[in-house]
Amino acid sequence: MRVFAVLFLLIASSLAAEERALCAVEPHDQFCPHYPADQTAFVRTHDYMLMSPTVQEPFDLFAWQAFLALNWPEGGARPGDAPEAARAWDSFPRRAELFGADAARAACGAPEGRLLIDGTRQADGHQLIDREGNFVVYDTRVNWVVADYIRANALDTLAGQMAFAGDVSFPMGEVGGQHPSILLKLAWRIVAEPDASALMRDATVFVPARDTLNGEAMCLDVAVALSGFHIVTRTSSGNGDDWIWTTFEHVRNAPTAANARSPNSIYAPELFPGGCMAPEQAEGFAFFDPERSPEANEPARAALWAAATPLARDQSGAPVTPPQVVRCWDRFAGTQVVNAHFQEALAGTIWANYMLINAQWRGTLPSPLAGQGEVPRYSSNITMETFFQDQLDASCLGCHSTALTADGRDANFTFILSHAQ
Repeated sequence: MRVFAVLFLLIASSLAAEERALCAVEPHDQFCPHYPADQTAFVRTHDYMLMSPTVQEPFDLFAWQAFLALNWPEGGARPGDAPEAARAWDSFPRRAELFGADAARAACGAPEGRLLIDGTRQADGHQLIDREGNFVVYDTRVNWVVADYIRANALDTLAGQMAFAGDVSFPMGEVGGQHPSILLKLAWRIVAEPDASALMRDATVFVPARDTLNGEAMCLDVAVALSGFHIVTRTSSGNGDDWIWTTFEHVRNAPTAANARSPNSIYAPELFPGGCMAPEQAEGFAFFDPERSPEANEPARAALWAAATPLARDQSGAPVTPPQVVRCWDRFAGTQVVNAHFQEALAGTIWANYMLINAQWRGTLPSPLAGQGEVPRYSSNITMETFFQDQLDASCLGCHSTALTADGRDANFTFILSHAQ
């Protein structure tokens, strides 16, 4: 039996600020558009359940380098250039482009440069509505490494998956070699007025007939603000051959709960007895209204889409009361130090208004205490996993370890293959 090397380092020095690389390649002290192919600063030689900043920080740096590379403006020399420019992720195929008919494209089309979004619910089926009564929508994409692997192995159809021999294993990134497999999910908040603190885009949202107030499918042209960003990268070292899961949010999404726990909390019969409690003061957040009841993280009634704001309505056409959202899990102390380092360097740009929630990786073997072995133990983005943050399985890598293909085999940590027909 392997022995857990539990690190009870209450005081640990992290990297000096000048050693925190802004870019994955030289010169490291300048921002760049280069996506980090691998995380090589830390190689796992022990099992880890609790983390010190010195162990976690390489993964947090990897996360920020990846986030900025994906959001690098086309033709720009710095992260803050050309807010209206296309970003690196714009060229990534949407999930619907890989599997079967693209209903949104067929129904709505979309001019070049305009986002086409067909995700209107979270993975568990819930809707997220902001305090203005408008929805959050979701855009799932993969990079060309993933798309090429799926197509080359005919994994884009059920018949192809059934004929596929062997295990699904997406390519791993290597420094100086193979570019990594990347999975993305973006959460966009529909806004009536531009938000100068966020990445803004014009978008067309496809809403199926079952979800609209008038019972007819709708193509809605809206402005959206980037609120959440999942980045999942498969690397060949540092994290073994597993994925590194990183997730970012806008800093003004929601307040941290008064009883928030450390993301390294180990197993407990009940993580948040009585629920996640709203703080006494919480002003200026998109998903929390201090003038309303503080009861938090209760889903709103199922809402239908109207053609005009506020978009979320009940069957009578009246606006739906939005949920009150708080963040159940605090950010790891070392991660907050890394956030401050990047936010200071990004001052004056919209990217200073985003924060890394955490970078999760496989640190140990699965166990009752360590879940699927992920570190930090718990991870959730409040724009995408709003209503099950307090659950014992509230873990990105833990959840995705159960992902299956459409024909029922292990899908290598992604649910996208289940959409094959």
